[in-house]
Amino acid sequence: MSIRNICIVGGGSSGWMTAASIARALPEIKVTLIESKNVKTIGVGESTLGHINSFMDSLGLKDEDWMKECNATYKTSIKFTDFAHIGETFHYPFGQYDLTDTKQGLMDWFKWKVRDPEVSNSNFAEFFHSSVEMIDQNKMTNNSDNTLRAFNFKRDTAYHMDAGLFGQYLKNNFCTNINHILDDVTEVNMDNSGSVKSLSTGENGELLADLFIDCTGFLSLLLEKALKVPFVSF
Repeated sequence: MSIRNICIVGGGSSGWMTAASIARALPEIKVTLIESKNVKTIGVGESTLGHINSFMDSLGLKDEDWMKECNATYKTSIKFTDFAHIGETFHYPFGQYDLTDTKQGLMDWFKWKVRDPEVSNSNFAEFFHSSVEMIDQNKMTNNSDNTLRAFNFKRDTAYHMDAGLFGQYLKNNFCTNINHILDDVTEVNMDNSGSVKSLSTGENGELLADLFIDCTGFLSLLLEKALKVPFVSF
């Protein structure tokens, strides 16, 4: 079946990221996004990984345009405190290992650790990532002169952001042609094959689509409640 009409259930960052992606990549598709006036999105700060840069690139987003609108900062590492030992902190920096000065790659450090067990676990990142010195001082560089070895600004950075503001930014800048409905879904209607056929709403009647996308988060209105896909906790 040809998909010409997509309905996204739920707003927030996930709903508007989905809508923006479809609007950018498939402008010929009709997209409807329905979100409840009575259900608030989870207002959290979002910590991302480097993979999000593929999404940003797909929309042609430039850091200088969206970051200031979403209270965003750069992120170059994940910091673990009290993970191996109380009082010890170590980094998991983004990017490739710098093995330039090693003889046997990562094994150089492990051999050192065996010979001297007092070597801190935090030293592993410092040993293989020149960016750790920068991270510890809350500094950032685009590394245009390649001062930091094995650090690619575009590949090895991610973001902390206000997820709610990011969703609204995408809504206002990429989703102007989206059919946005503020209403409650009162019933998910299934067809004979067990697929979602339509949605009944409080004020807008029945919504039909070729494809429904569930962006209702923990509510899982379509996946868990209607399609009975179980939630598996990890």
